[in-house]
Amino acid sequence: MSHVPTITESSRRILRETVGGRSVAIVLAGKSLSEFERRIAAFAGAPLCYFGLNSFHVHEECLLKEIGREFELLLVTWPTEFQRQVDRIADYLERDSSNLFITIKANVARLRTDAPAQHRRLAEQRPKVLFLEDLVPADAFRIRHHVNSATVMLASLIFSGCAGPVYILGMDAKTEPGYYRQEQLESYRPLTQDFTTDVFCFTQNWQVLTRIMQDRGLTRFPPILNCNMDSGVDLFPKISYDFFYYLVGGTPALSCETYTALAKLDPIGPAGRDGRFPTEDTLEITLKRLNDALPETEPW
Repeated sequence: MSHVPTITESSRRILRETVGGRSVAIVLAGKSLSEFERRIAAFAGAPLCYFGLNSFHVHEECLLKEIGREFELLLVTWPTEFQRQVDRIADYLERDSSNLFITIKANVARLRTDAPAQHRRLAEQRPKVLFLEDLVPADAFRIRHHVNSATVMLASLIFSGCAGPVYILGMDAKTEPGYYRQEQLESYRPLTQDFTTDVFCFTQNWQVLTRIMQDRGLTRFPPILNCNMDSGVDLFPKISYDFFYYLVGGTPALSCETYTALAKLDPIGPAGRDGRFPTEDTLEITLKRLNDALPETEPW
């Protein structure tokens, strides 16, 4: 008898096939996205799969639209955020593309009685809607509904077997208040917030997630890089946008002296420090070093 895939297997396969082996760029909401906006034209040809959340419409309008791109993955799990964004989410799903939306089952279930018209719109796009409960193991449930979205975005990719590097943009988590393009966000978004709480919660949840991966026998997962040298989150290697540009296939127009300086500044920089531009071989060595630096996990 042939094996019939479970809902979890099918959901993970759909997510994995949408990513298609590419690197994933998770776009958060920190002010440092202004630097990405300033450089956005350079990333027009980069083979990235962009993963958005919450106020994704601002990021598409101000960033991705400039290079003819859209989010291919979108995650909104917080119930109040889902309710505010449901019309935009439906518009996103109705695009003529293979984009995916990830949420929790309770969000969609509530629409059946609270907003039946919106429920019908989402139901018509059912093949493009994935549920977090089908992507992340049940024993991780305690970290799914009350944490920052970065945790569950990473968990969805890791447990689905996506192997390419993950670049996190806009992970500021500093005590200074504010978001990227604050003036274009809805009024409910607070102008001040103590991001040290976010750092603590994310750190704690990542430690829980690592233990769960160990229990599940996951010994390897994608390199995760924080594209903000001044980020308040120290869990992942921090790289500059210059090095991010190089890693995703760009050819920075920098002098040897400038690139050598970048290598000294970046915790993860070009493998060679002799003034030469990195080669494809040194890039592979660098990525292997990143992967080896991640927590080792042993089954049982």
